[in-house]
Amino acid sequence: MPEDFDDYFAKYGSNIVRGEDSFVTAHFAASSRWKVPFLWQPYLEHNFNHKKKFLEWKYHFKHLTIPSYWNLAEALMSRKYEKYDELWPYFFTDWLKLKKYMALDCLKITKNRSLVRTLLNVQKTKE
Repeated sequence: MPEDFDDYFAKYGSNIVRGEDSFVTAHFAASSRWKVPFLWQPYLEHNFNHKKKFLEWKYHFKHLTIPSYWNLAEALMSRKYEKYDELWPYFFTDWLKLKKYMALDCLKITKNRSLVRTLLNVQKTKE
């Protein structure tokens, strides 16, 4: 059953993830042959810890430097709902580049370092 979910998740066109399980699965889907881009909206936390997690995660993306992606991702993380309508169409502007560069970075995250360790470091609060 979980494998069915992972397979379905990987074949979908793009994803918006929040929970830790989906967050991990999204990295594998992005680095798979389907190259499924995703946006992450971490759960809100005290003292803006969700923003710290997001910025730590963003640091791991060396190829993915597409401003339209990061503008929407940061609006989603910050809950700037009024910006969604403005930014959403640009998410698809550089679609092929987005898929390619996210796949490269996620592959590095999943292959070159311990995925669990990397993602747990992102999930930890930086104080």
